[in-house]
Amino acid sequence: MKPFVSGKLPAWLTSRGTLHGLLWAFIIGQTYTYWYAGHAPGQPLRQPWGPLLLIASYMLPVLVHDFVLLARLFRPGGHARYFGALVALIGVNSLLSVPALNALIIIKTNLFQHLFNTAGFLIISSILRFYRRNVQQQIDFQELQANQARAELHVLKAQINPHFLFNTLNSLYSLALDNSPQTPDVVLKLADLMRYILEQTAQPQVLLAQELAHLDNYLWLEKLRLGRRATVALDVQGPTDLLVAPMLLLPFVENSFKHGASQLAEHVRVHIAVQTAPTALNFVIENNKPAQAAPPLAVGPSRTPVGLRNVQRRLELLYPGRYTLELDNQPALYRARLHLDLR
Repeated sequence: MKPFVSGKLPAWLTSRGTLHGLLWAFIIGQTYTYWYAGHAPGQPLRQPWGPLLLIASYMLPVLVHDFVLLARLFRPGGHARYFGALVALIGVNSLLSVPALNALIIIKTNLFQHLFNTAGFLIISSILRFYRRNVQQQIDFQELQANQARAELHVLKAQINPHFLFNTLNSLYSLALDNSPQTPDVVLKLADLMRYILEQTAQPQVLLAQELAHLDNYLWLEKLRLGRRATVALDVQGPTDLLVAPMLLLPFVENSFKHGASQLAEHVRVHIAVQTAPTALNFVIENNKPAQAAPPLAVGPSRTPVGLRNVQRRLELLYPGRYTLELDNQPALYRARLHLDLR
């Protein structure tokens, strides 16, 4: 089973400091390349601090824009003030920076060029900011989806466990009424089942061998309750050290007994086949049922038993696009086929 998508991306994709650092490192490299283009070997470097002064005249408005204007003014109802402050920032910065730069460095900068470059850097920094915000929103949305899926899965498990316990206690109650000498064995089996529910279903995955042992305990209880009129078989082929979601197969078995065996006064037949491969699981269960009974699994979610509705939803959450489920409801036979892709 693949884990839920958490939406985690490399930290530098959402770090404002890292993105600004990469931007200005690139700009500094390009500026020094331009500054010393054509520099003859052996000649002293021309004003090595010059490019830093030029870059500082661009960096200041970018930082003010990113941390002040966008943070405080770029919001509904404040766009007019934002654009006014932006124009003022670009104009005042260039009017003050150009004379100072021309007095200090040997490569001259005209006012129009400085205005154009400042606007370009502001556009680039704005793109990075909105890119970062968009990535963060996607991460938040994916984490919200994962949390909702986990919460829904928890609710579905809470619905399965009481449903299973109710059916098992009914079996124990029937045996106790008959003063069966096997009642202590039933209590031990029930204790094993409850221990499995309490300890294993809290895990996202369990070994298939554990799930099958849990299933075998349940079948033992049902065979004891039904006696000689029941033929119950569990056929397992293939490795059982695969990881699966807990309590995933039991609802199909419960449904077979509840809507088949429990309504039959004659011979009851339940057959379960489990075939596995290193990355796949095939599960088939079929049972006979009264031919005259109303179909318990008529088309439509409202007519599907609660246990199967829950397991279908769990399959959608845990194995999206990696399972197939076929329910075949014939007049006297019910069959369910489940295929899981465990990669």
